[in-house]
This record gives sequence, structure tokens and C-alpha cells, in this order.
Amino acid sequence: MSTFTPSIDFRGARGSNTGDQFHELWALQQVLDLLRPETDLKAVGVEGVRTETPSRNDDNPTWDGVDCTLYYGGTTLETTDQIVFAQLKYSAANPETNWSVARLTANTAKTGNNSVIRKMADDFKSAKARMKQGAQLKIRLISNQDLSAGLKKVLEAQWSGPLDSVGIDKTTVEDLNRLNAASGLAAIEFQAFLETLDFSECGSHSRFAEREKVMATVASLLGDDVSSEVRSLQVKVRELMLPERAGEIVTDKDILLWFGLSGREGLFPCPPDIQIPEHVVERSAADEAVRLLTKGERLVLVHGVGGCGKTILMRQIADRLPKGSVTIFFDCFGGGRCVYPEDKRHLPENAFLHLANELAVALRLPLFIPRKSKDPATIKSFLSKLRSAGEALEQLAPDGILLLVVDAADNAVAAANNAYPPECPFVHKLFGANLSALPENVRIIVSCRTDPARRASLRLPSYTPDVICPPFTLQESRQHLEIAFSAPSDSLVEQFHNLSNANPRVQAYAVAAAHGDRTRLLEALLPGGKSLPDVLRASFNNALNKLGQPQIFEKLVGVLAFLSAPIAVSSIARITGCTEDAVRDFTLDLAPGLRLHGNAVTIADEDFDAFIKEKGSANRDAIIADIAMDFIATFQTDPYSSIHVVDSLINASRARDVLSVIERDPQAAAINDPIVRRQVQVRRLKLSLAACREVDSTTDALKTVLISAEAERDDRTLNSPE
Repeated sequence: MSTFTPSIDFRGARGSNTGDQFHELWALQQVLDLLRPETDLKAVGVEGVRTETPSRNDDNPTWDGVDCTLYYGGTTLETTDQIVFAQLKYSAANPETNWSVARLTANTAKTGNNSVIRKMADDFKSAKARMKQGAQLKIRLISNQDLSAGLKKVLEAQWSGPLDSVGIDKTTVEDLNRLNAASGLAAIEFQAFLETLDFSECGSHSRFAEREKVMATVASLLGDDVSSEVRSLQVKVRELMLPERAGEIVTDKDILLWFGLSGREGLFPCPPDIQIPEHVVERSAADEAVRLLTKGERLVLVHGVGGCGKTILMRQIADRLPKGSVTIFFDCFGGGRCVYPEDKRHLPENAFLHLANELAVALRLPLFIPRKSKDPATIKSFLSKLRSAGEALEQLAPDGILLLVVDAADNAVAAANNAYPPECPFVHKLFGANLSALPENVRIIVSCRTDPARRASLRLPSYTPDVICPPFTLQESRQHLEIAFSAPSDSLVEQFHNLSNANPRVQAYAVAAAHGDRTRLLEALLPGGKSLPDVLRASFNNALNKLGQPQIFEKLVGVLAFLSAPIAVSSIARITGCTEDAVRDFTLDLAPGLRLHGNAVTIADEDFDAFIKEKGSANRDAIIADIAMDFIATFQTDPYSSIHVVDSLINASRARDVLSVIERDPQAAAINDPIVRRQVQVRRLKLSLAACREVDSTTDALKTVLISAEAERDDRTLNSPE
């Protein structure tokens, strides 16, 4: 039984549509390349060429032979290091028809010349007149139709001087002369022009193949079914092809906006904040960790007391891995930002997104772009990226190890537990996953404090081997001292080692306090030696003594312990009874443990953070009461107080006062940011209703709901357009 297949008419609009679709998909593939981590591509133009100052003379180029422009190292013709002009020719009706010299030189214009080669040559001449010295130009023909044997021979011909040079056959010379005449270029220009031509992408592309490439690229970025995203991106490219948008470009920032991201920071939401000294002591403990990793242990724990140098040890472990190894670091503390409500680096969607894209950068894989709340980064998507990264590294360096370092992981658990309501930290997802299914070259090493409760909070598999980050050995103390003082005596080294309890952080404090004078080195450690808490207490005392206010130590550490970071300078000053200038001064004196960001203070050092929380807990009730008293007096005018007043009242067991906050300030008027203001209103409502349940007051609960409803109505009225 025969079947009848109707012929397809590709003439007119139908044929034009296939060409446009090929143009859109090929251009979209180039646009997506802007997100490749290693690319020098800075911008893509879908129609025309972008110049610094377009000429208004009669010779203003039309760029008729340019369908797509790729800008490398710059975003205009005049600033690029390399620019590529691409002309796209797609034929659905006659894909078997080859490109020949005759076809390139065919002219259908009654006046002038509209051949393909003339358009390319005109664009070449216009570009060369405007490009900076040393910049490179490529002119590419992109087509699903192949090249004829004759045209291939012409393009492969190596010649200089007259076209009848020895070594070039007569037919090729005739073809070169035809191309030269059609181009309208002088012979010397024509030779340079031919060197810019690139027809290597002819014959291997169909619009269907291009769509498959685009789908694969978008899938690698987003994951799962991406057909709707491809259609949406294709429409955006189509809009850029409109005549009135000629010369416009697309940069990586534009395409990130297409994906709903404001910038690359949306792909790397958890930047590290680790300061490694210029000179460090080589730790022998690193060798044991390297031994475990190289013998095949998938997951290793490094733990130690405060100030022992865990972070530096982790770096040294990475440096001692086999040649070709790649290490990805994740900083769970983040210079104290882990407690910021806008940071949330402990959440899986943030941590796994950051880690996936660090892997992409390190191994030149596609970046991972979250599809907003629809498809955030998950343990599943991250393990898929980790698997791809491991396989890629195996190809590059068969003996290399892909090491994931999770530094200060116990801080991720603490931040998750302190959230309201408590949240799930990414480390529980990671350590609970089936890590044995990953490629053989993938390893994970994690650090935390030795405290048993901290170690248990990580929920590591019971068989996880551990490496202790110990105090310095006597030889390591000598190396540490030699960084600052040349040829220290054995006696000085021994006293330095013993009085510091061999703690690297305590030793660093003593060296800093000596200010280069070895006769003063031991003063900071006498009379009987110092522990890390001793050193940190001394740091606070020195800073406060300089200001003449040593009496505020208890209140200061209490305020730092119980206020939410970043802490407003004005709130610290009011509660401790000193000036704002004094707060700024002692913050700077306590750097880098404390940091000043504008009018806010943060705890940027993990040891400082632990010390402050421990010391602050001694006066917890009194400090929390003082904070609540200050906030209830200032919340209507002070933004920081307004944000945190209700939580402070709950903490101070003053739940009955929460309703008065909502009554007096239903719209949280002191907060300028509308998003933050709305979040605060919702939180106030939730805590007020919880307080009403606690005291069993139905009347107050109804009153809370009515006040909130009225505030919502007023807010809509104020923000609605006229």
C-alpha cells in the first residue's frame, strides 16, 4: 500500500519564516554563551552593529551583511578586541544546494551590487575604518548548505602578491578574480578580507539541530523540561531583530534579567569572607587529612578549639592534594553575615546554588540558574552538578581529586536553629545524601568546633573519620614567631609557646601587641599565660580603656550578643549609655573581630562571636530587659527598633505589650523599605496572635486582626495609582 506525501511549499512567507527561525535560534545560542564562566564574549547584537558615535555622513554603513554580531572584550565596534560578523543563510527548500563562487558573486541589483560577497566586503571596509588598532575581525557565513569544492579550494588557497602566483591553478585564480571584482576592494584589501572569512559553519546546521542545541544549553542551566523557557527566550531574540532595534546589544546582565536575576550575585549568593594571613605556619595535621582523602575516604571531619587555625588548615589540605585537583570552598560563617536575615547562606536553595556555580566556574561547566521559586537549587540538582564536575575533572586530570570544603559548618546549623521558625540547614541534606553514588574522585571535608554538641549537630554519618586541628607544636610556634622576629632564642620560643598555650590566635594577639618590639612580646601573655578568652577580654578592655569607658563591658557584650545583626550604631549607643562616635571608635579598635558597615556593626570573627555569646549570657535577663525598654520607647521613629521591637518584647516576657505596638504603629511607619515594612507588619501580626493565645485573650486577638486589616486597607489606598 503506497502513501502520498504532499510537497511542502517553502516559497514566500513560509520560506522566510524558516530562515527567521534559524536566525533566532542561532542568535539565542550565542546569547546563552554570554553566561559561560570562561568566555571573553561581552555582548551579542542580533541586528546591525553597535558603534560609539554613528556617522551621519553619506558613507554611514548599513551593515547589510551582518545578521548577528559578537563582541569580545568590549561592547562596541570601537572598543572590542575581537568582533565577529555573522550572516545567516538557511534554506528549507534546497538544503542540498551548495555555496559556490558564482552564488556568492550573484548580483540582482539594477544599479550597484547586492551580492553576498559585496555586502560582506562593504562591512569589512566599514569595520576596519572604525576598529581600534590591533583588534581582530571575523566574518562568518552560517548556513545549512555546504560549500562547493571550488569555493573550498578558493578559501584554502594561500597566496600573496599577484593572483596568478605560482602554486595556484588557473581555475582558482579565475575564481579569486571574480570574487575580488565583486567585492569592490583593491587587491591588497581583498587579501586581508579573505583572511577574515570563516565559512566553517556551513553545511552542518539545520534549524532543528540549532533548537536541540539551545534546548540542551537551557536544560543545563535550568534543569527539567525547558520548552517554555526556550520559547520565551526565542521571542525576546525575535523582538531584538526588529528594524527599529538595530544596533542594540545583549550582555550577560540582560540575559540574567531574562532569567529573573538582577546580576551575577544572584548566582553566587553566599560569598566567602575569609582573611588568610600573608605568611602562615605549615601544619603537620594537614598530612593526616590528605592521607584519608587520597586513600578514598568520601567524607572527613576536621575539628578543633577556638583559635586553633581550622580554616588555614583546610586551605593547606587543599594545597597538598594530587596535581590537577580542584577545590571548592564554602564559608558557612561569612564574616558574621550568616546571621543576617537577608543572607541565609545556611538554606539549601542558597548554599547549593552557590556551590553549583562555583563548580561551574572551576571546571568551565554551564552555570546553574534557578527558576525562581518554581525550581530552586536542591540537593538533587546539586548532586547532579557535582557528578558532572567529577566526571569532567576525571577527563582533565585522571589522578585529581574534586574536593568540597565546608568551613565552620556548625555555624550553618546554629543559624538554622536560631531562625523563627527553625529551618533546615543545607549540611543536613548534604551529609545525609548517598555520597557513595558520586564519582570516585569526589571528596568532602568539613570543619567545626570540637565541642561535642557542635559536632553532633552536624548529623554526620557515624563512620565519618575525624582529624583534630591541634595546638601548635613547639616547632610550629617557632615558625610563627619567626614570621615577625628573626632568629628568636630557644628560651623566647619556649616561653612564647607555653604562655600562649600553643594557641595560634593567642600568639597572633601577642605578636600584634608587641608592635615589632621583641622585648614587649611576652608582656601581653604575662603573668601566668593567656587563653583565647583571656586575649579577647583583653582586646575589649584595651579598646574601652582608650575611650575611658571600661565600665560598659558587660552591657556592650550583652548588646552584641542579643541584638540581631547588622546592629544599628544608634541602638548600641543608647543601650550602653555612650555616644555613637564612641561606638564607631571601639568597633574600629576591635577590628577585624568587629566590623563597621556605615551605621551598623557586625561580628566578623567566629571566635569573637563565641566569646561574646558566652560572656553576654551571664547578664541575659537584664540586657534583654534593657533592649526591650529602649525599643518600646523608640520604635515609632527608629527603623532598627521598629524592625525588632516585637521580638525584643517576646524575649523579655512582655508579650502583653505586643498589641500596644500594633495599636500605636499599625503601618510600621519608621521603615522606609516597603518590602521590609510589609514583612515586619506580618511578623508583628503573627507574634501578637501567638501572644493572645498564650494569655488566652480572644478580645485582644480580634482587636489585632481588625487593626491589621485596617492597616492593610490604608496601605493599599496610599500606594494605589490615582
